[in-house]
Amino acid sequence: MITTIYHSPLGDISLAATARGLAGLWFRGVDCVPSKCADSARFDMNGGGLIDPDSAATVEEIEGCDALSGARPMCASSPAHGSAIAVLERSWAWLNAYFAGQAPRWVPPMDFGGDDFEHAVCVALLGVPYGEVVTVDEVAASVASRIGGAPDVCAVRDAALRCPVRVIVPVHRVEGLLTPDDPRERVSVALRALEATR
Repeated sequence: MITTIYHSPLGDISLAATARGLAGLWFRGVDCVPSKCADSARFDMNGGGLIDPDSAATVEEIEGCDALSGARPMCASSPAHGSAIAVLERSWAWLNAYFAGQAPRWVPPMDFGGDDFEHAVCVALLGVPYGEVVTVDEVAASVASRIGGAPDVCAVRDAALRCPVRVIVPVHRVEGLLTPDDPRERVSVALRALEATR
């Protein structure tokens, strides 16, 4: 796994990737580190970086610059991280387009674990169009139509809050998911405002 930091207009975002896909994306000092990333090494929850990493863990933090910007490309010291770098570059390009006011029409590969229900919630969230806002009830109904059964609003809320790649999976487009005093809600409101101005 490799990590990097993206400097967004709303604050620094940590990204973690494996050769299979993006494993985590979180606002430093706001979000919790996704469990798949925290299991690979110990992270500083406020700073977002590695602390006292296990020498057996294959986690490397790299300086972020995507190849598409004309700046020097991302490089890892281990050749084994080449595929993960490609994932980070696609994710970085997605974030560049998003924060430039575009609605990216692609999603970088994802590798964040979870069960079928959590995947169904993420798919439902990916279906929420740029600039639109839905309720948890609407997401639950969408999930229920995909997997069958009655919509379980509490389970959908919990799965959405555990989503390890928010922003790309637009958890911020679900109104009422968080309480107003939650720092993650302030980021969600800012992301919705950014989308409303485009």
